[in-house]
Amino acid sequence: MPLPVSSASLPPVPALPAMTAVTPAHRKAAAEFEAVLAGQLVRQMFESMPRSDMGGGAAEEIFRSMLAERVGDSIARHGGIGVARSVEVALERAGGAK
Repeated sequence: MPLPVSSASLPPVPALPAMTAVTPAHRKAAAEFEAVLAGQLVRQMFESMPRSDMGGGAAEEIFRSMLAERVGDSIARHGGIGVARSVEVALERAGGAK
């Protein structure tokens, strides 16, 4: 049973800094990180789903893994899950504009 959560009980979310120039390398790294993260989330979701009628075994595991990776890539390309911008900011702070 899910626990009831109200917005009043949650701490405020800090705002991200205003958009600044982000190096193409940092933007690419952040997008790739978000795609991998989304793929891992999808993979975990797949683990909770019943196995299909594909016969199971190694082939199905490989297919599920590849599918989760591709779904993660698609999620990142179509707006993502909101992680890339935070990663961009962190990379800019850590490495500066290079």
